[in-house]
Amino acid sequence: RQILFVSLKSCWQTAFELSKFLYNLSPEQGPLACLLVIDTLALKVEDYNFVLQFIDEFNHSLKLTMLPNFAYSYSIAQFYKEVVDGISHEHSSDLLQKAILNYPMVAQLICEKCSFVIESNSLFVMNEKVFKSHTRSLTQQCKLYLERSVDLWKDTKVVHWFKHNVDIVNTNHADMPGYQESLHRRKTVFLSPPLNVMRHIFISDISAVSALLPNTAFESSQDPHDPMPPPSSYSDYQPDTTRPNAGNPVMAFINSLMPGYDQNTQNEQEIGGVNLGGFLAPAGEGNRAGQWGEQLRNIPGDFGVALRDMLANLYIQDQDNQDAMPEVVDEAQNDDEIENREIVEDDLD
Repeated sequence: RQILFVSLKSCWQTAFELSKFLYNLSPEQGPLACLLVIDTLALKVEDYNFVLQFIDEFNHSLKLTMLPNFAYSYSIAQFYKEVVDGISHEHSSDLLQKAILNYPMVAQLICEKCSFVIESNSLFVMNEKVFKSHTRSLTQQCKLYLERSVDLWKDTKVVHWFKHNVDIVNTNHADMPGYQESLHRRKTVFLSPPLNVMRHIFISDISAVSALLPNTAFESSQDPHDPMPPPSSYSDYQPDTTRPNAGNPVMAFINSLMPGYDQNTQNEQEIGGVNLGGFLAPAGEGNRAGQWGEQLRNIPGDFGVALRDMLANLYIQDQDNQDAMPEVVDEAQNDDEIENREIVEDDLD
């Protein structure tokens, strides 16, 4: 989200550096799919060599050019490098024609956004059947790339080069190598978006793209700090409504003093977060809480007396198994103290 915030303020260099840092944290798994944005940010800061070197180094292992954003970014980065070097645009034109052939929706969206007039618009790029050959997942990535990179294609140096190559693909697409493969790839490779891509789109908060997310992405509640967590993840935090004795803060405090306390335990008869009756029950092999209860009775001094009295006063009867609160016997007190207590109780009666 910080990358998006600084991008909205046109702090492209900061956003680019943050995206590289985030990608390097987990380059293999890519939990936030930084590959969908890092190339565009590199072009925004005019670091064309980064895009070219990144693709040359990782394209074999990551299949980068199979992503719509990298397919188009590769061509435009090569175009600007050729401008700087003062050479022809033969290589960049080949790259752009392959990108248009594989992902014509991006070219169509660019033409619509930039109000480009394509003379042979009925043959390929603007063809409705070709448009429908894109799966829902592929359409998401195409629109996501367009929303972020449309300004790059409005550059006067790029416009003529782009329109010229669109005309070439429109006219010769059926005879171009890889045409049939591109049709098959659009229908079979991008069937459903992976979790990291859905998470990336959710965080991007682009309404035109988020609307295409599958309904399964919103089956569970989404937290802004942790959207769409992986199925194998767990959280140490649990809402108070799911914790035992959550409604009684005094009980929760007393439980935290118990040996072996575990706030995540859900079973009331387990150690920690337990029904207080378990601590006061007789010790035995099947009652671990009762074993701790024996230790509780053996706590010496005034603290032990006060703690046992508090437990007795806060005891919550288990209505399923018990009919009355059991008597708490303080074995640490001597006989004289017990007799004195009985005399006082008789006088009160």
